[in-house]
Amino acid sequence: MPYSADEEGKDEPDTGLFIGKNGEKPAIKKTPSLLYMLLTVFFWFCGFECLNAFFTLFCQEKYKMLAGDATQMMAPLAVVFMISALPAGIIGTKIGRKAAMLLGNALIIATFLIILLLQNQTYVAIVMAISGIGWALMSTNAYPAITEMAPSGQTGRYTGYYFMFTFAASIASPILYGMTADLLRSHAYLFLFGGVMFTLGLVFLLYVKKQDVSRAEEPAAISG
Repeated sequence: MPYSADEEGKDEPDTGLFIGKNGEKPAIKKTPSLLYMLLTVFFWFCGFECLNAFFTLFCQEKYKMLAGDATQMMAPLAVVFMISALPAGIIGTKIGRKAAMLLGNALIIATFLIILLLQNQTYVAIVMAISGIGWALMSTNAYPAITEMAPSGQTGRYTGYYFMFTFAASIASPILYGMTADLLRSHAYLFLFGGVMFTLGLVFLLYVKKQDVSRAEEPAAISG
């Protein structure tokens, strides 16, 4: 049977992210948590994408590793992320998406600080694997957190907002880190740069209202 908007209730008026339309306020005025969540995602992906682009150079410079061996050090993060993705989503529904993302964000910052302090590569793979858990908690819950802020009939638009900010980070991150590395004349500060990006993401995440990212959860899970 064809879908009818009248059966589900009328869609809310169309509006833009930054500029209102048809006399309506822009989306970030209606739901301020949306902008904070999108900025959170932007800085998270800035931190993660610089790691993807420059991790090999970091290992070569700091630990004197061969390029092939350095590349393999990223594998534990990817494997643990895949294993943790489903449990991370379940955790998000149990304790709340914001709580799960805060936990993952704190875990990522802690692992980055540890790697920054490590003087040899012995434990880097283990710490990277732990960071995969943090990344799963964050990224698995970030997308639904944003789409759950969408008014009726605008989930696709909010999906576009999510990808707009993640792709913007993918473009900006290598440029920003490259400029930083050129100024410092070293790739040894890769995890410091990444840690700063994830810390900025954490700051914006703190401003996200819990109820705005948990609308699909049971009332008991979003109380407080």
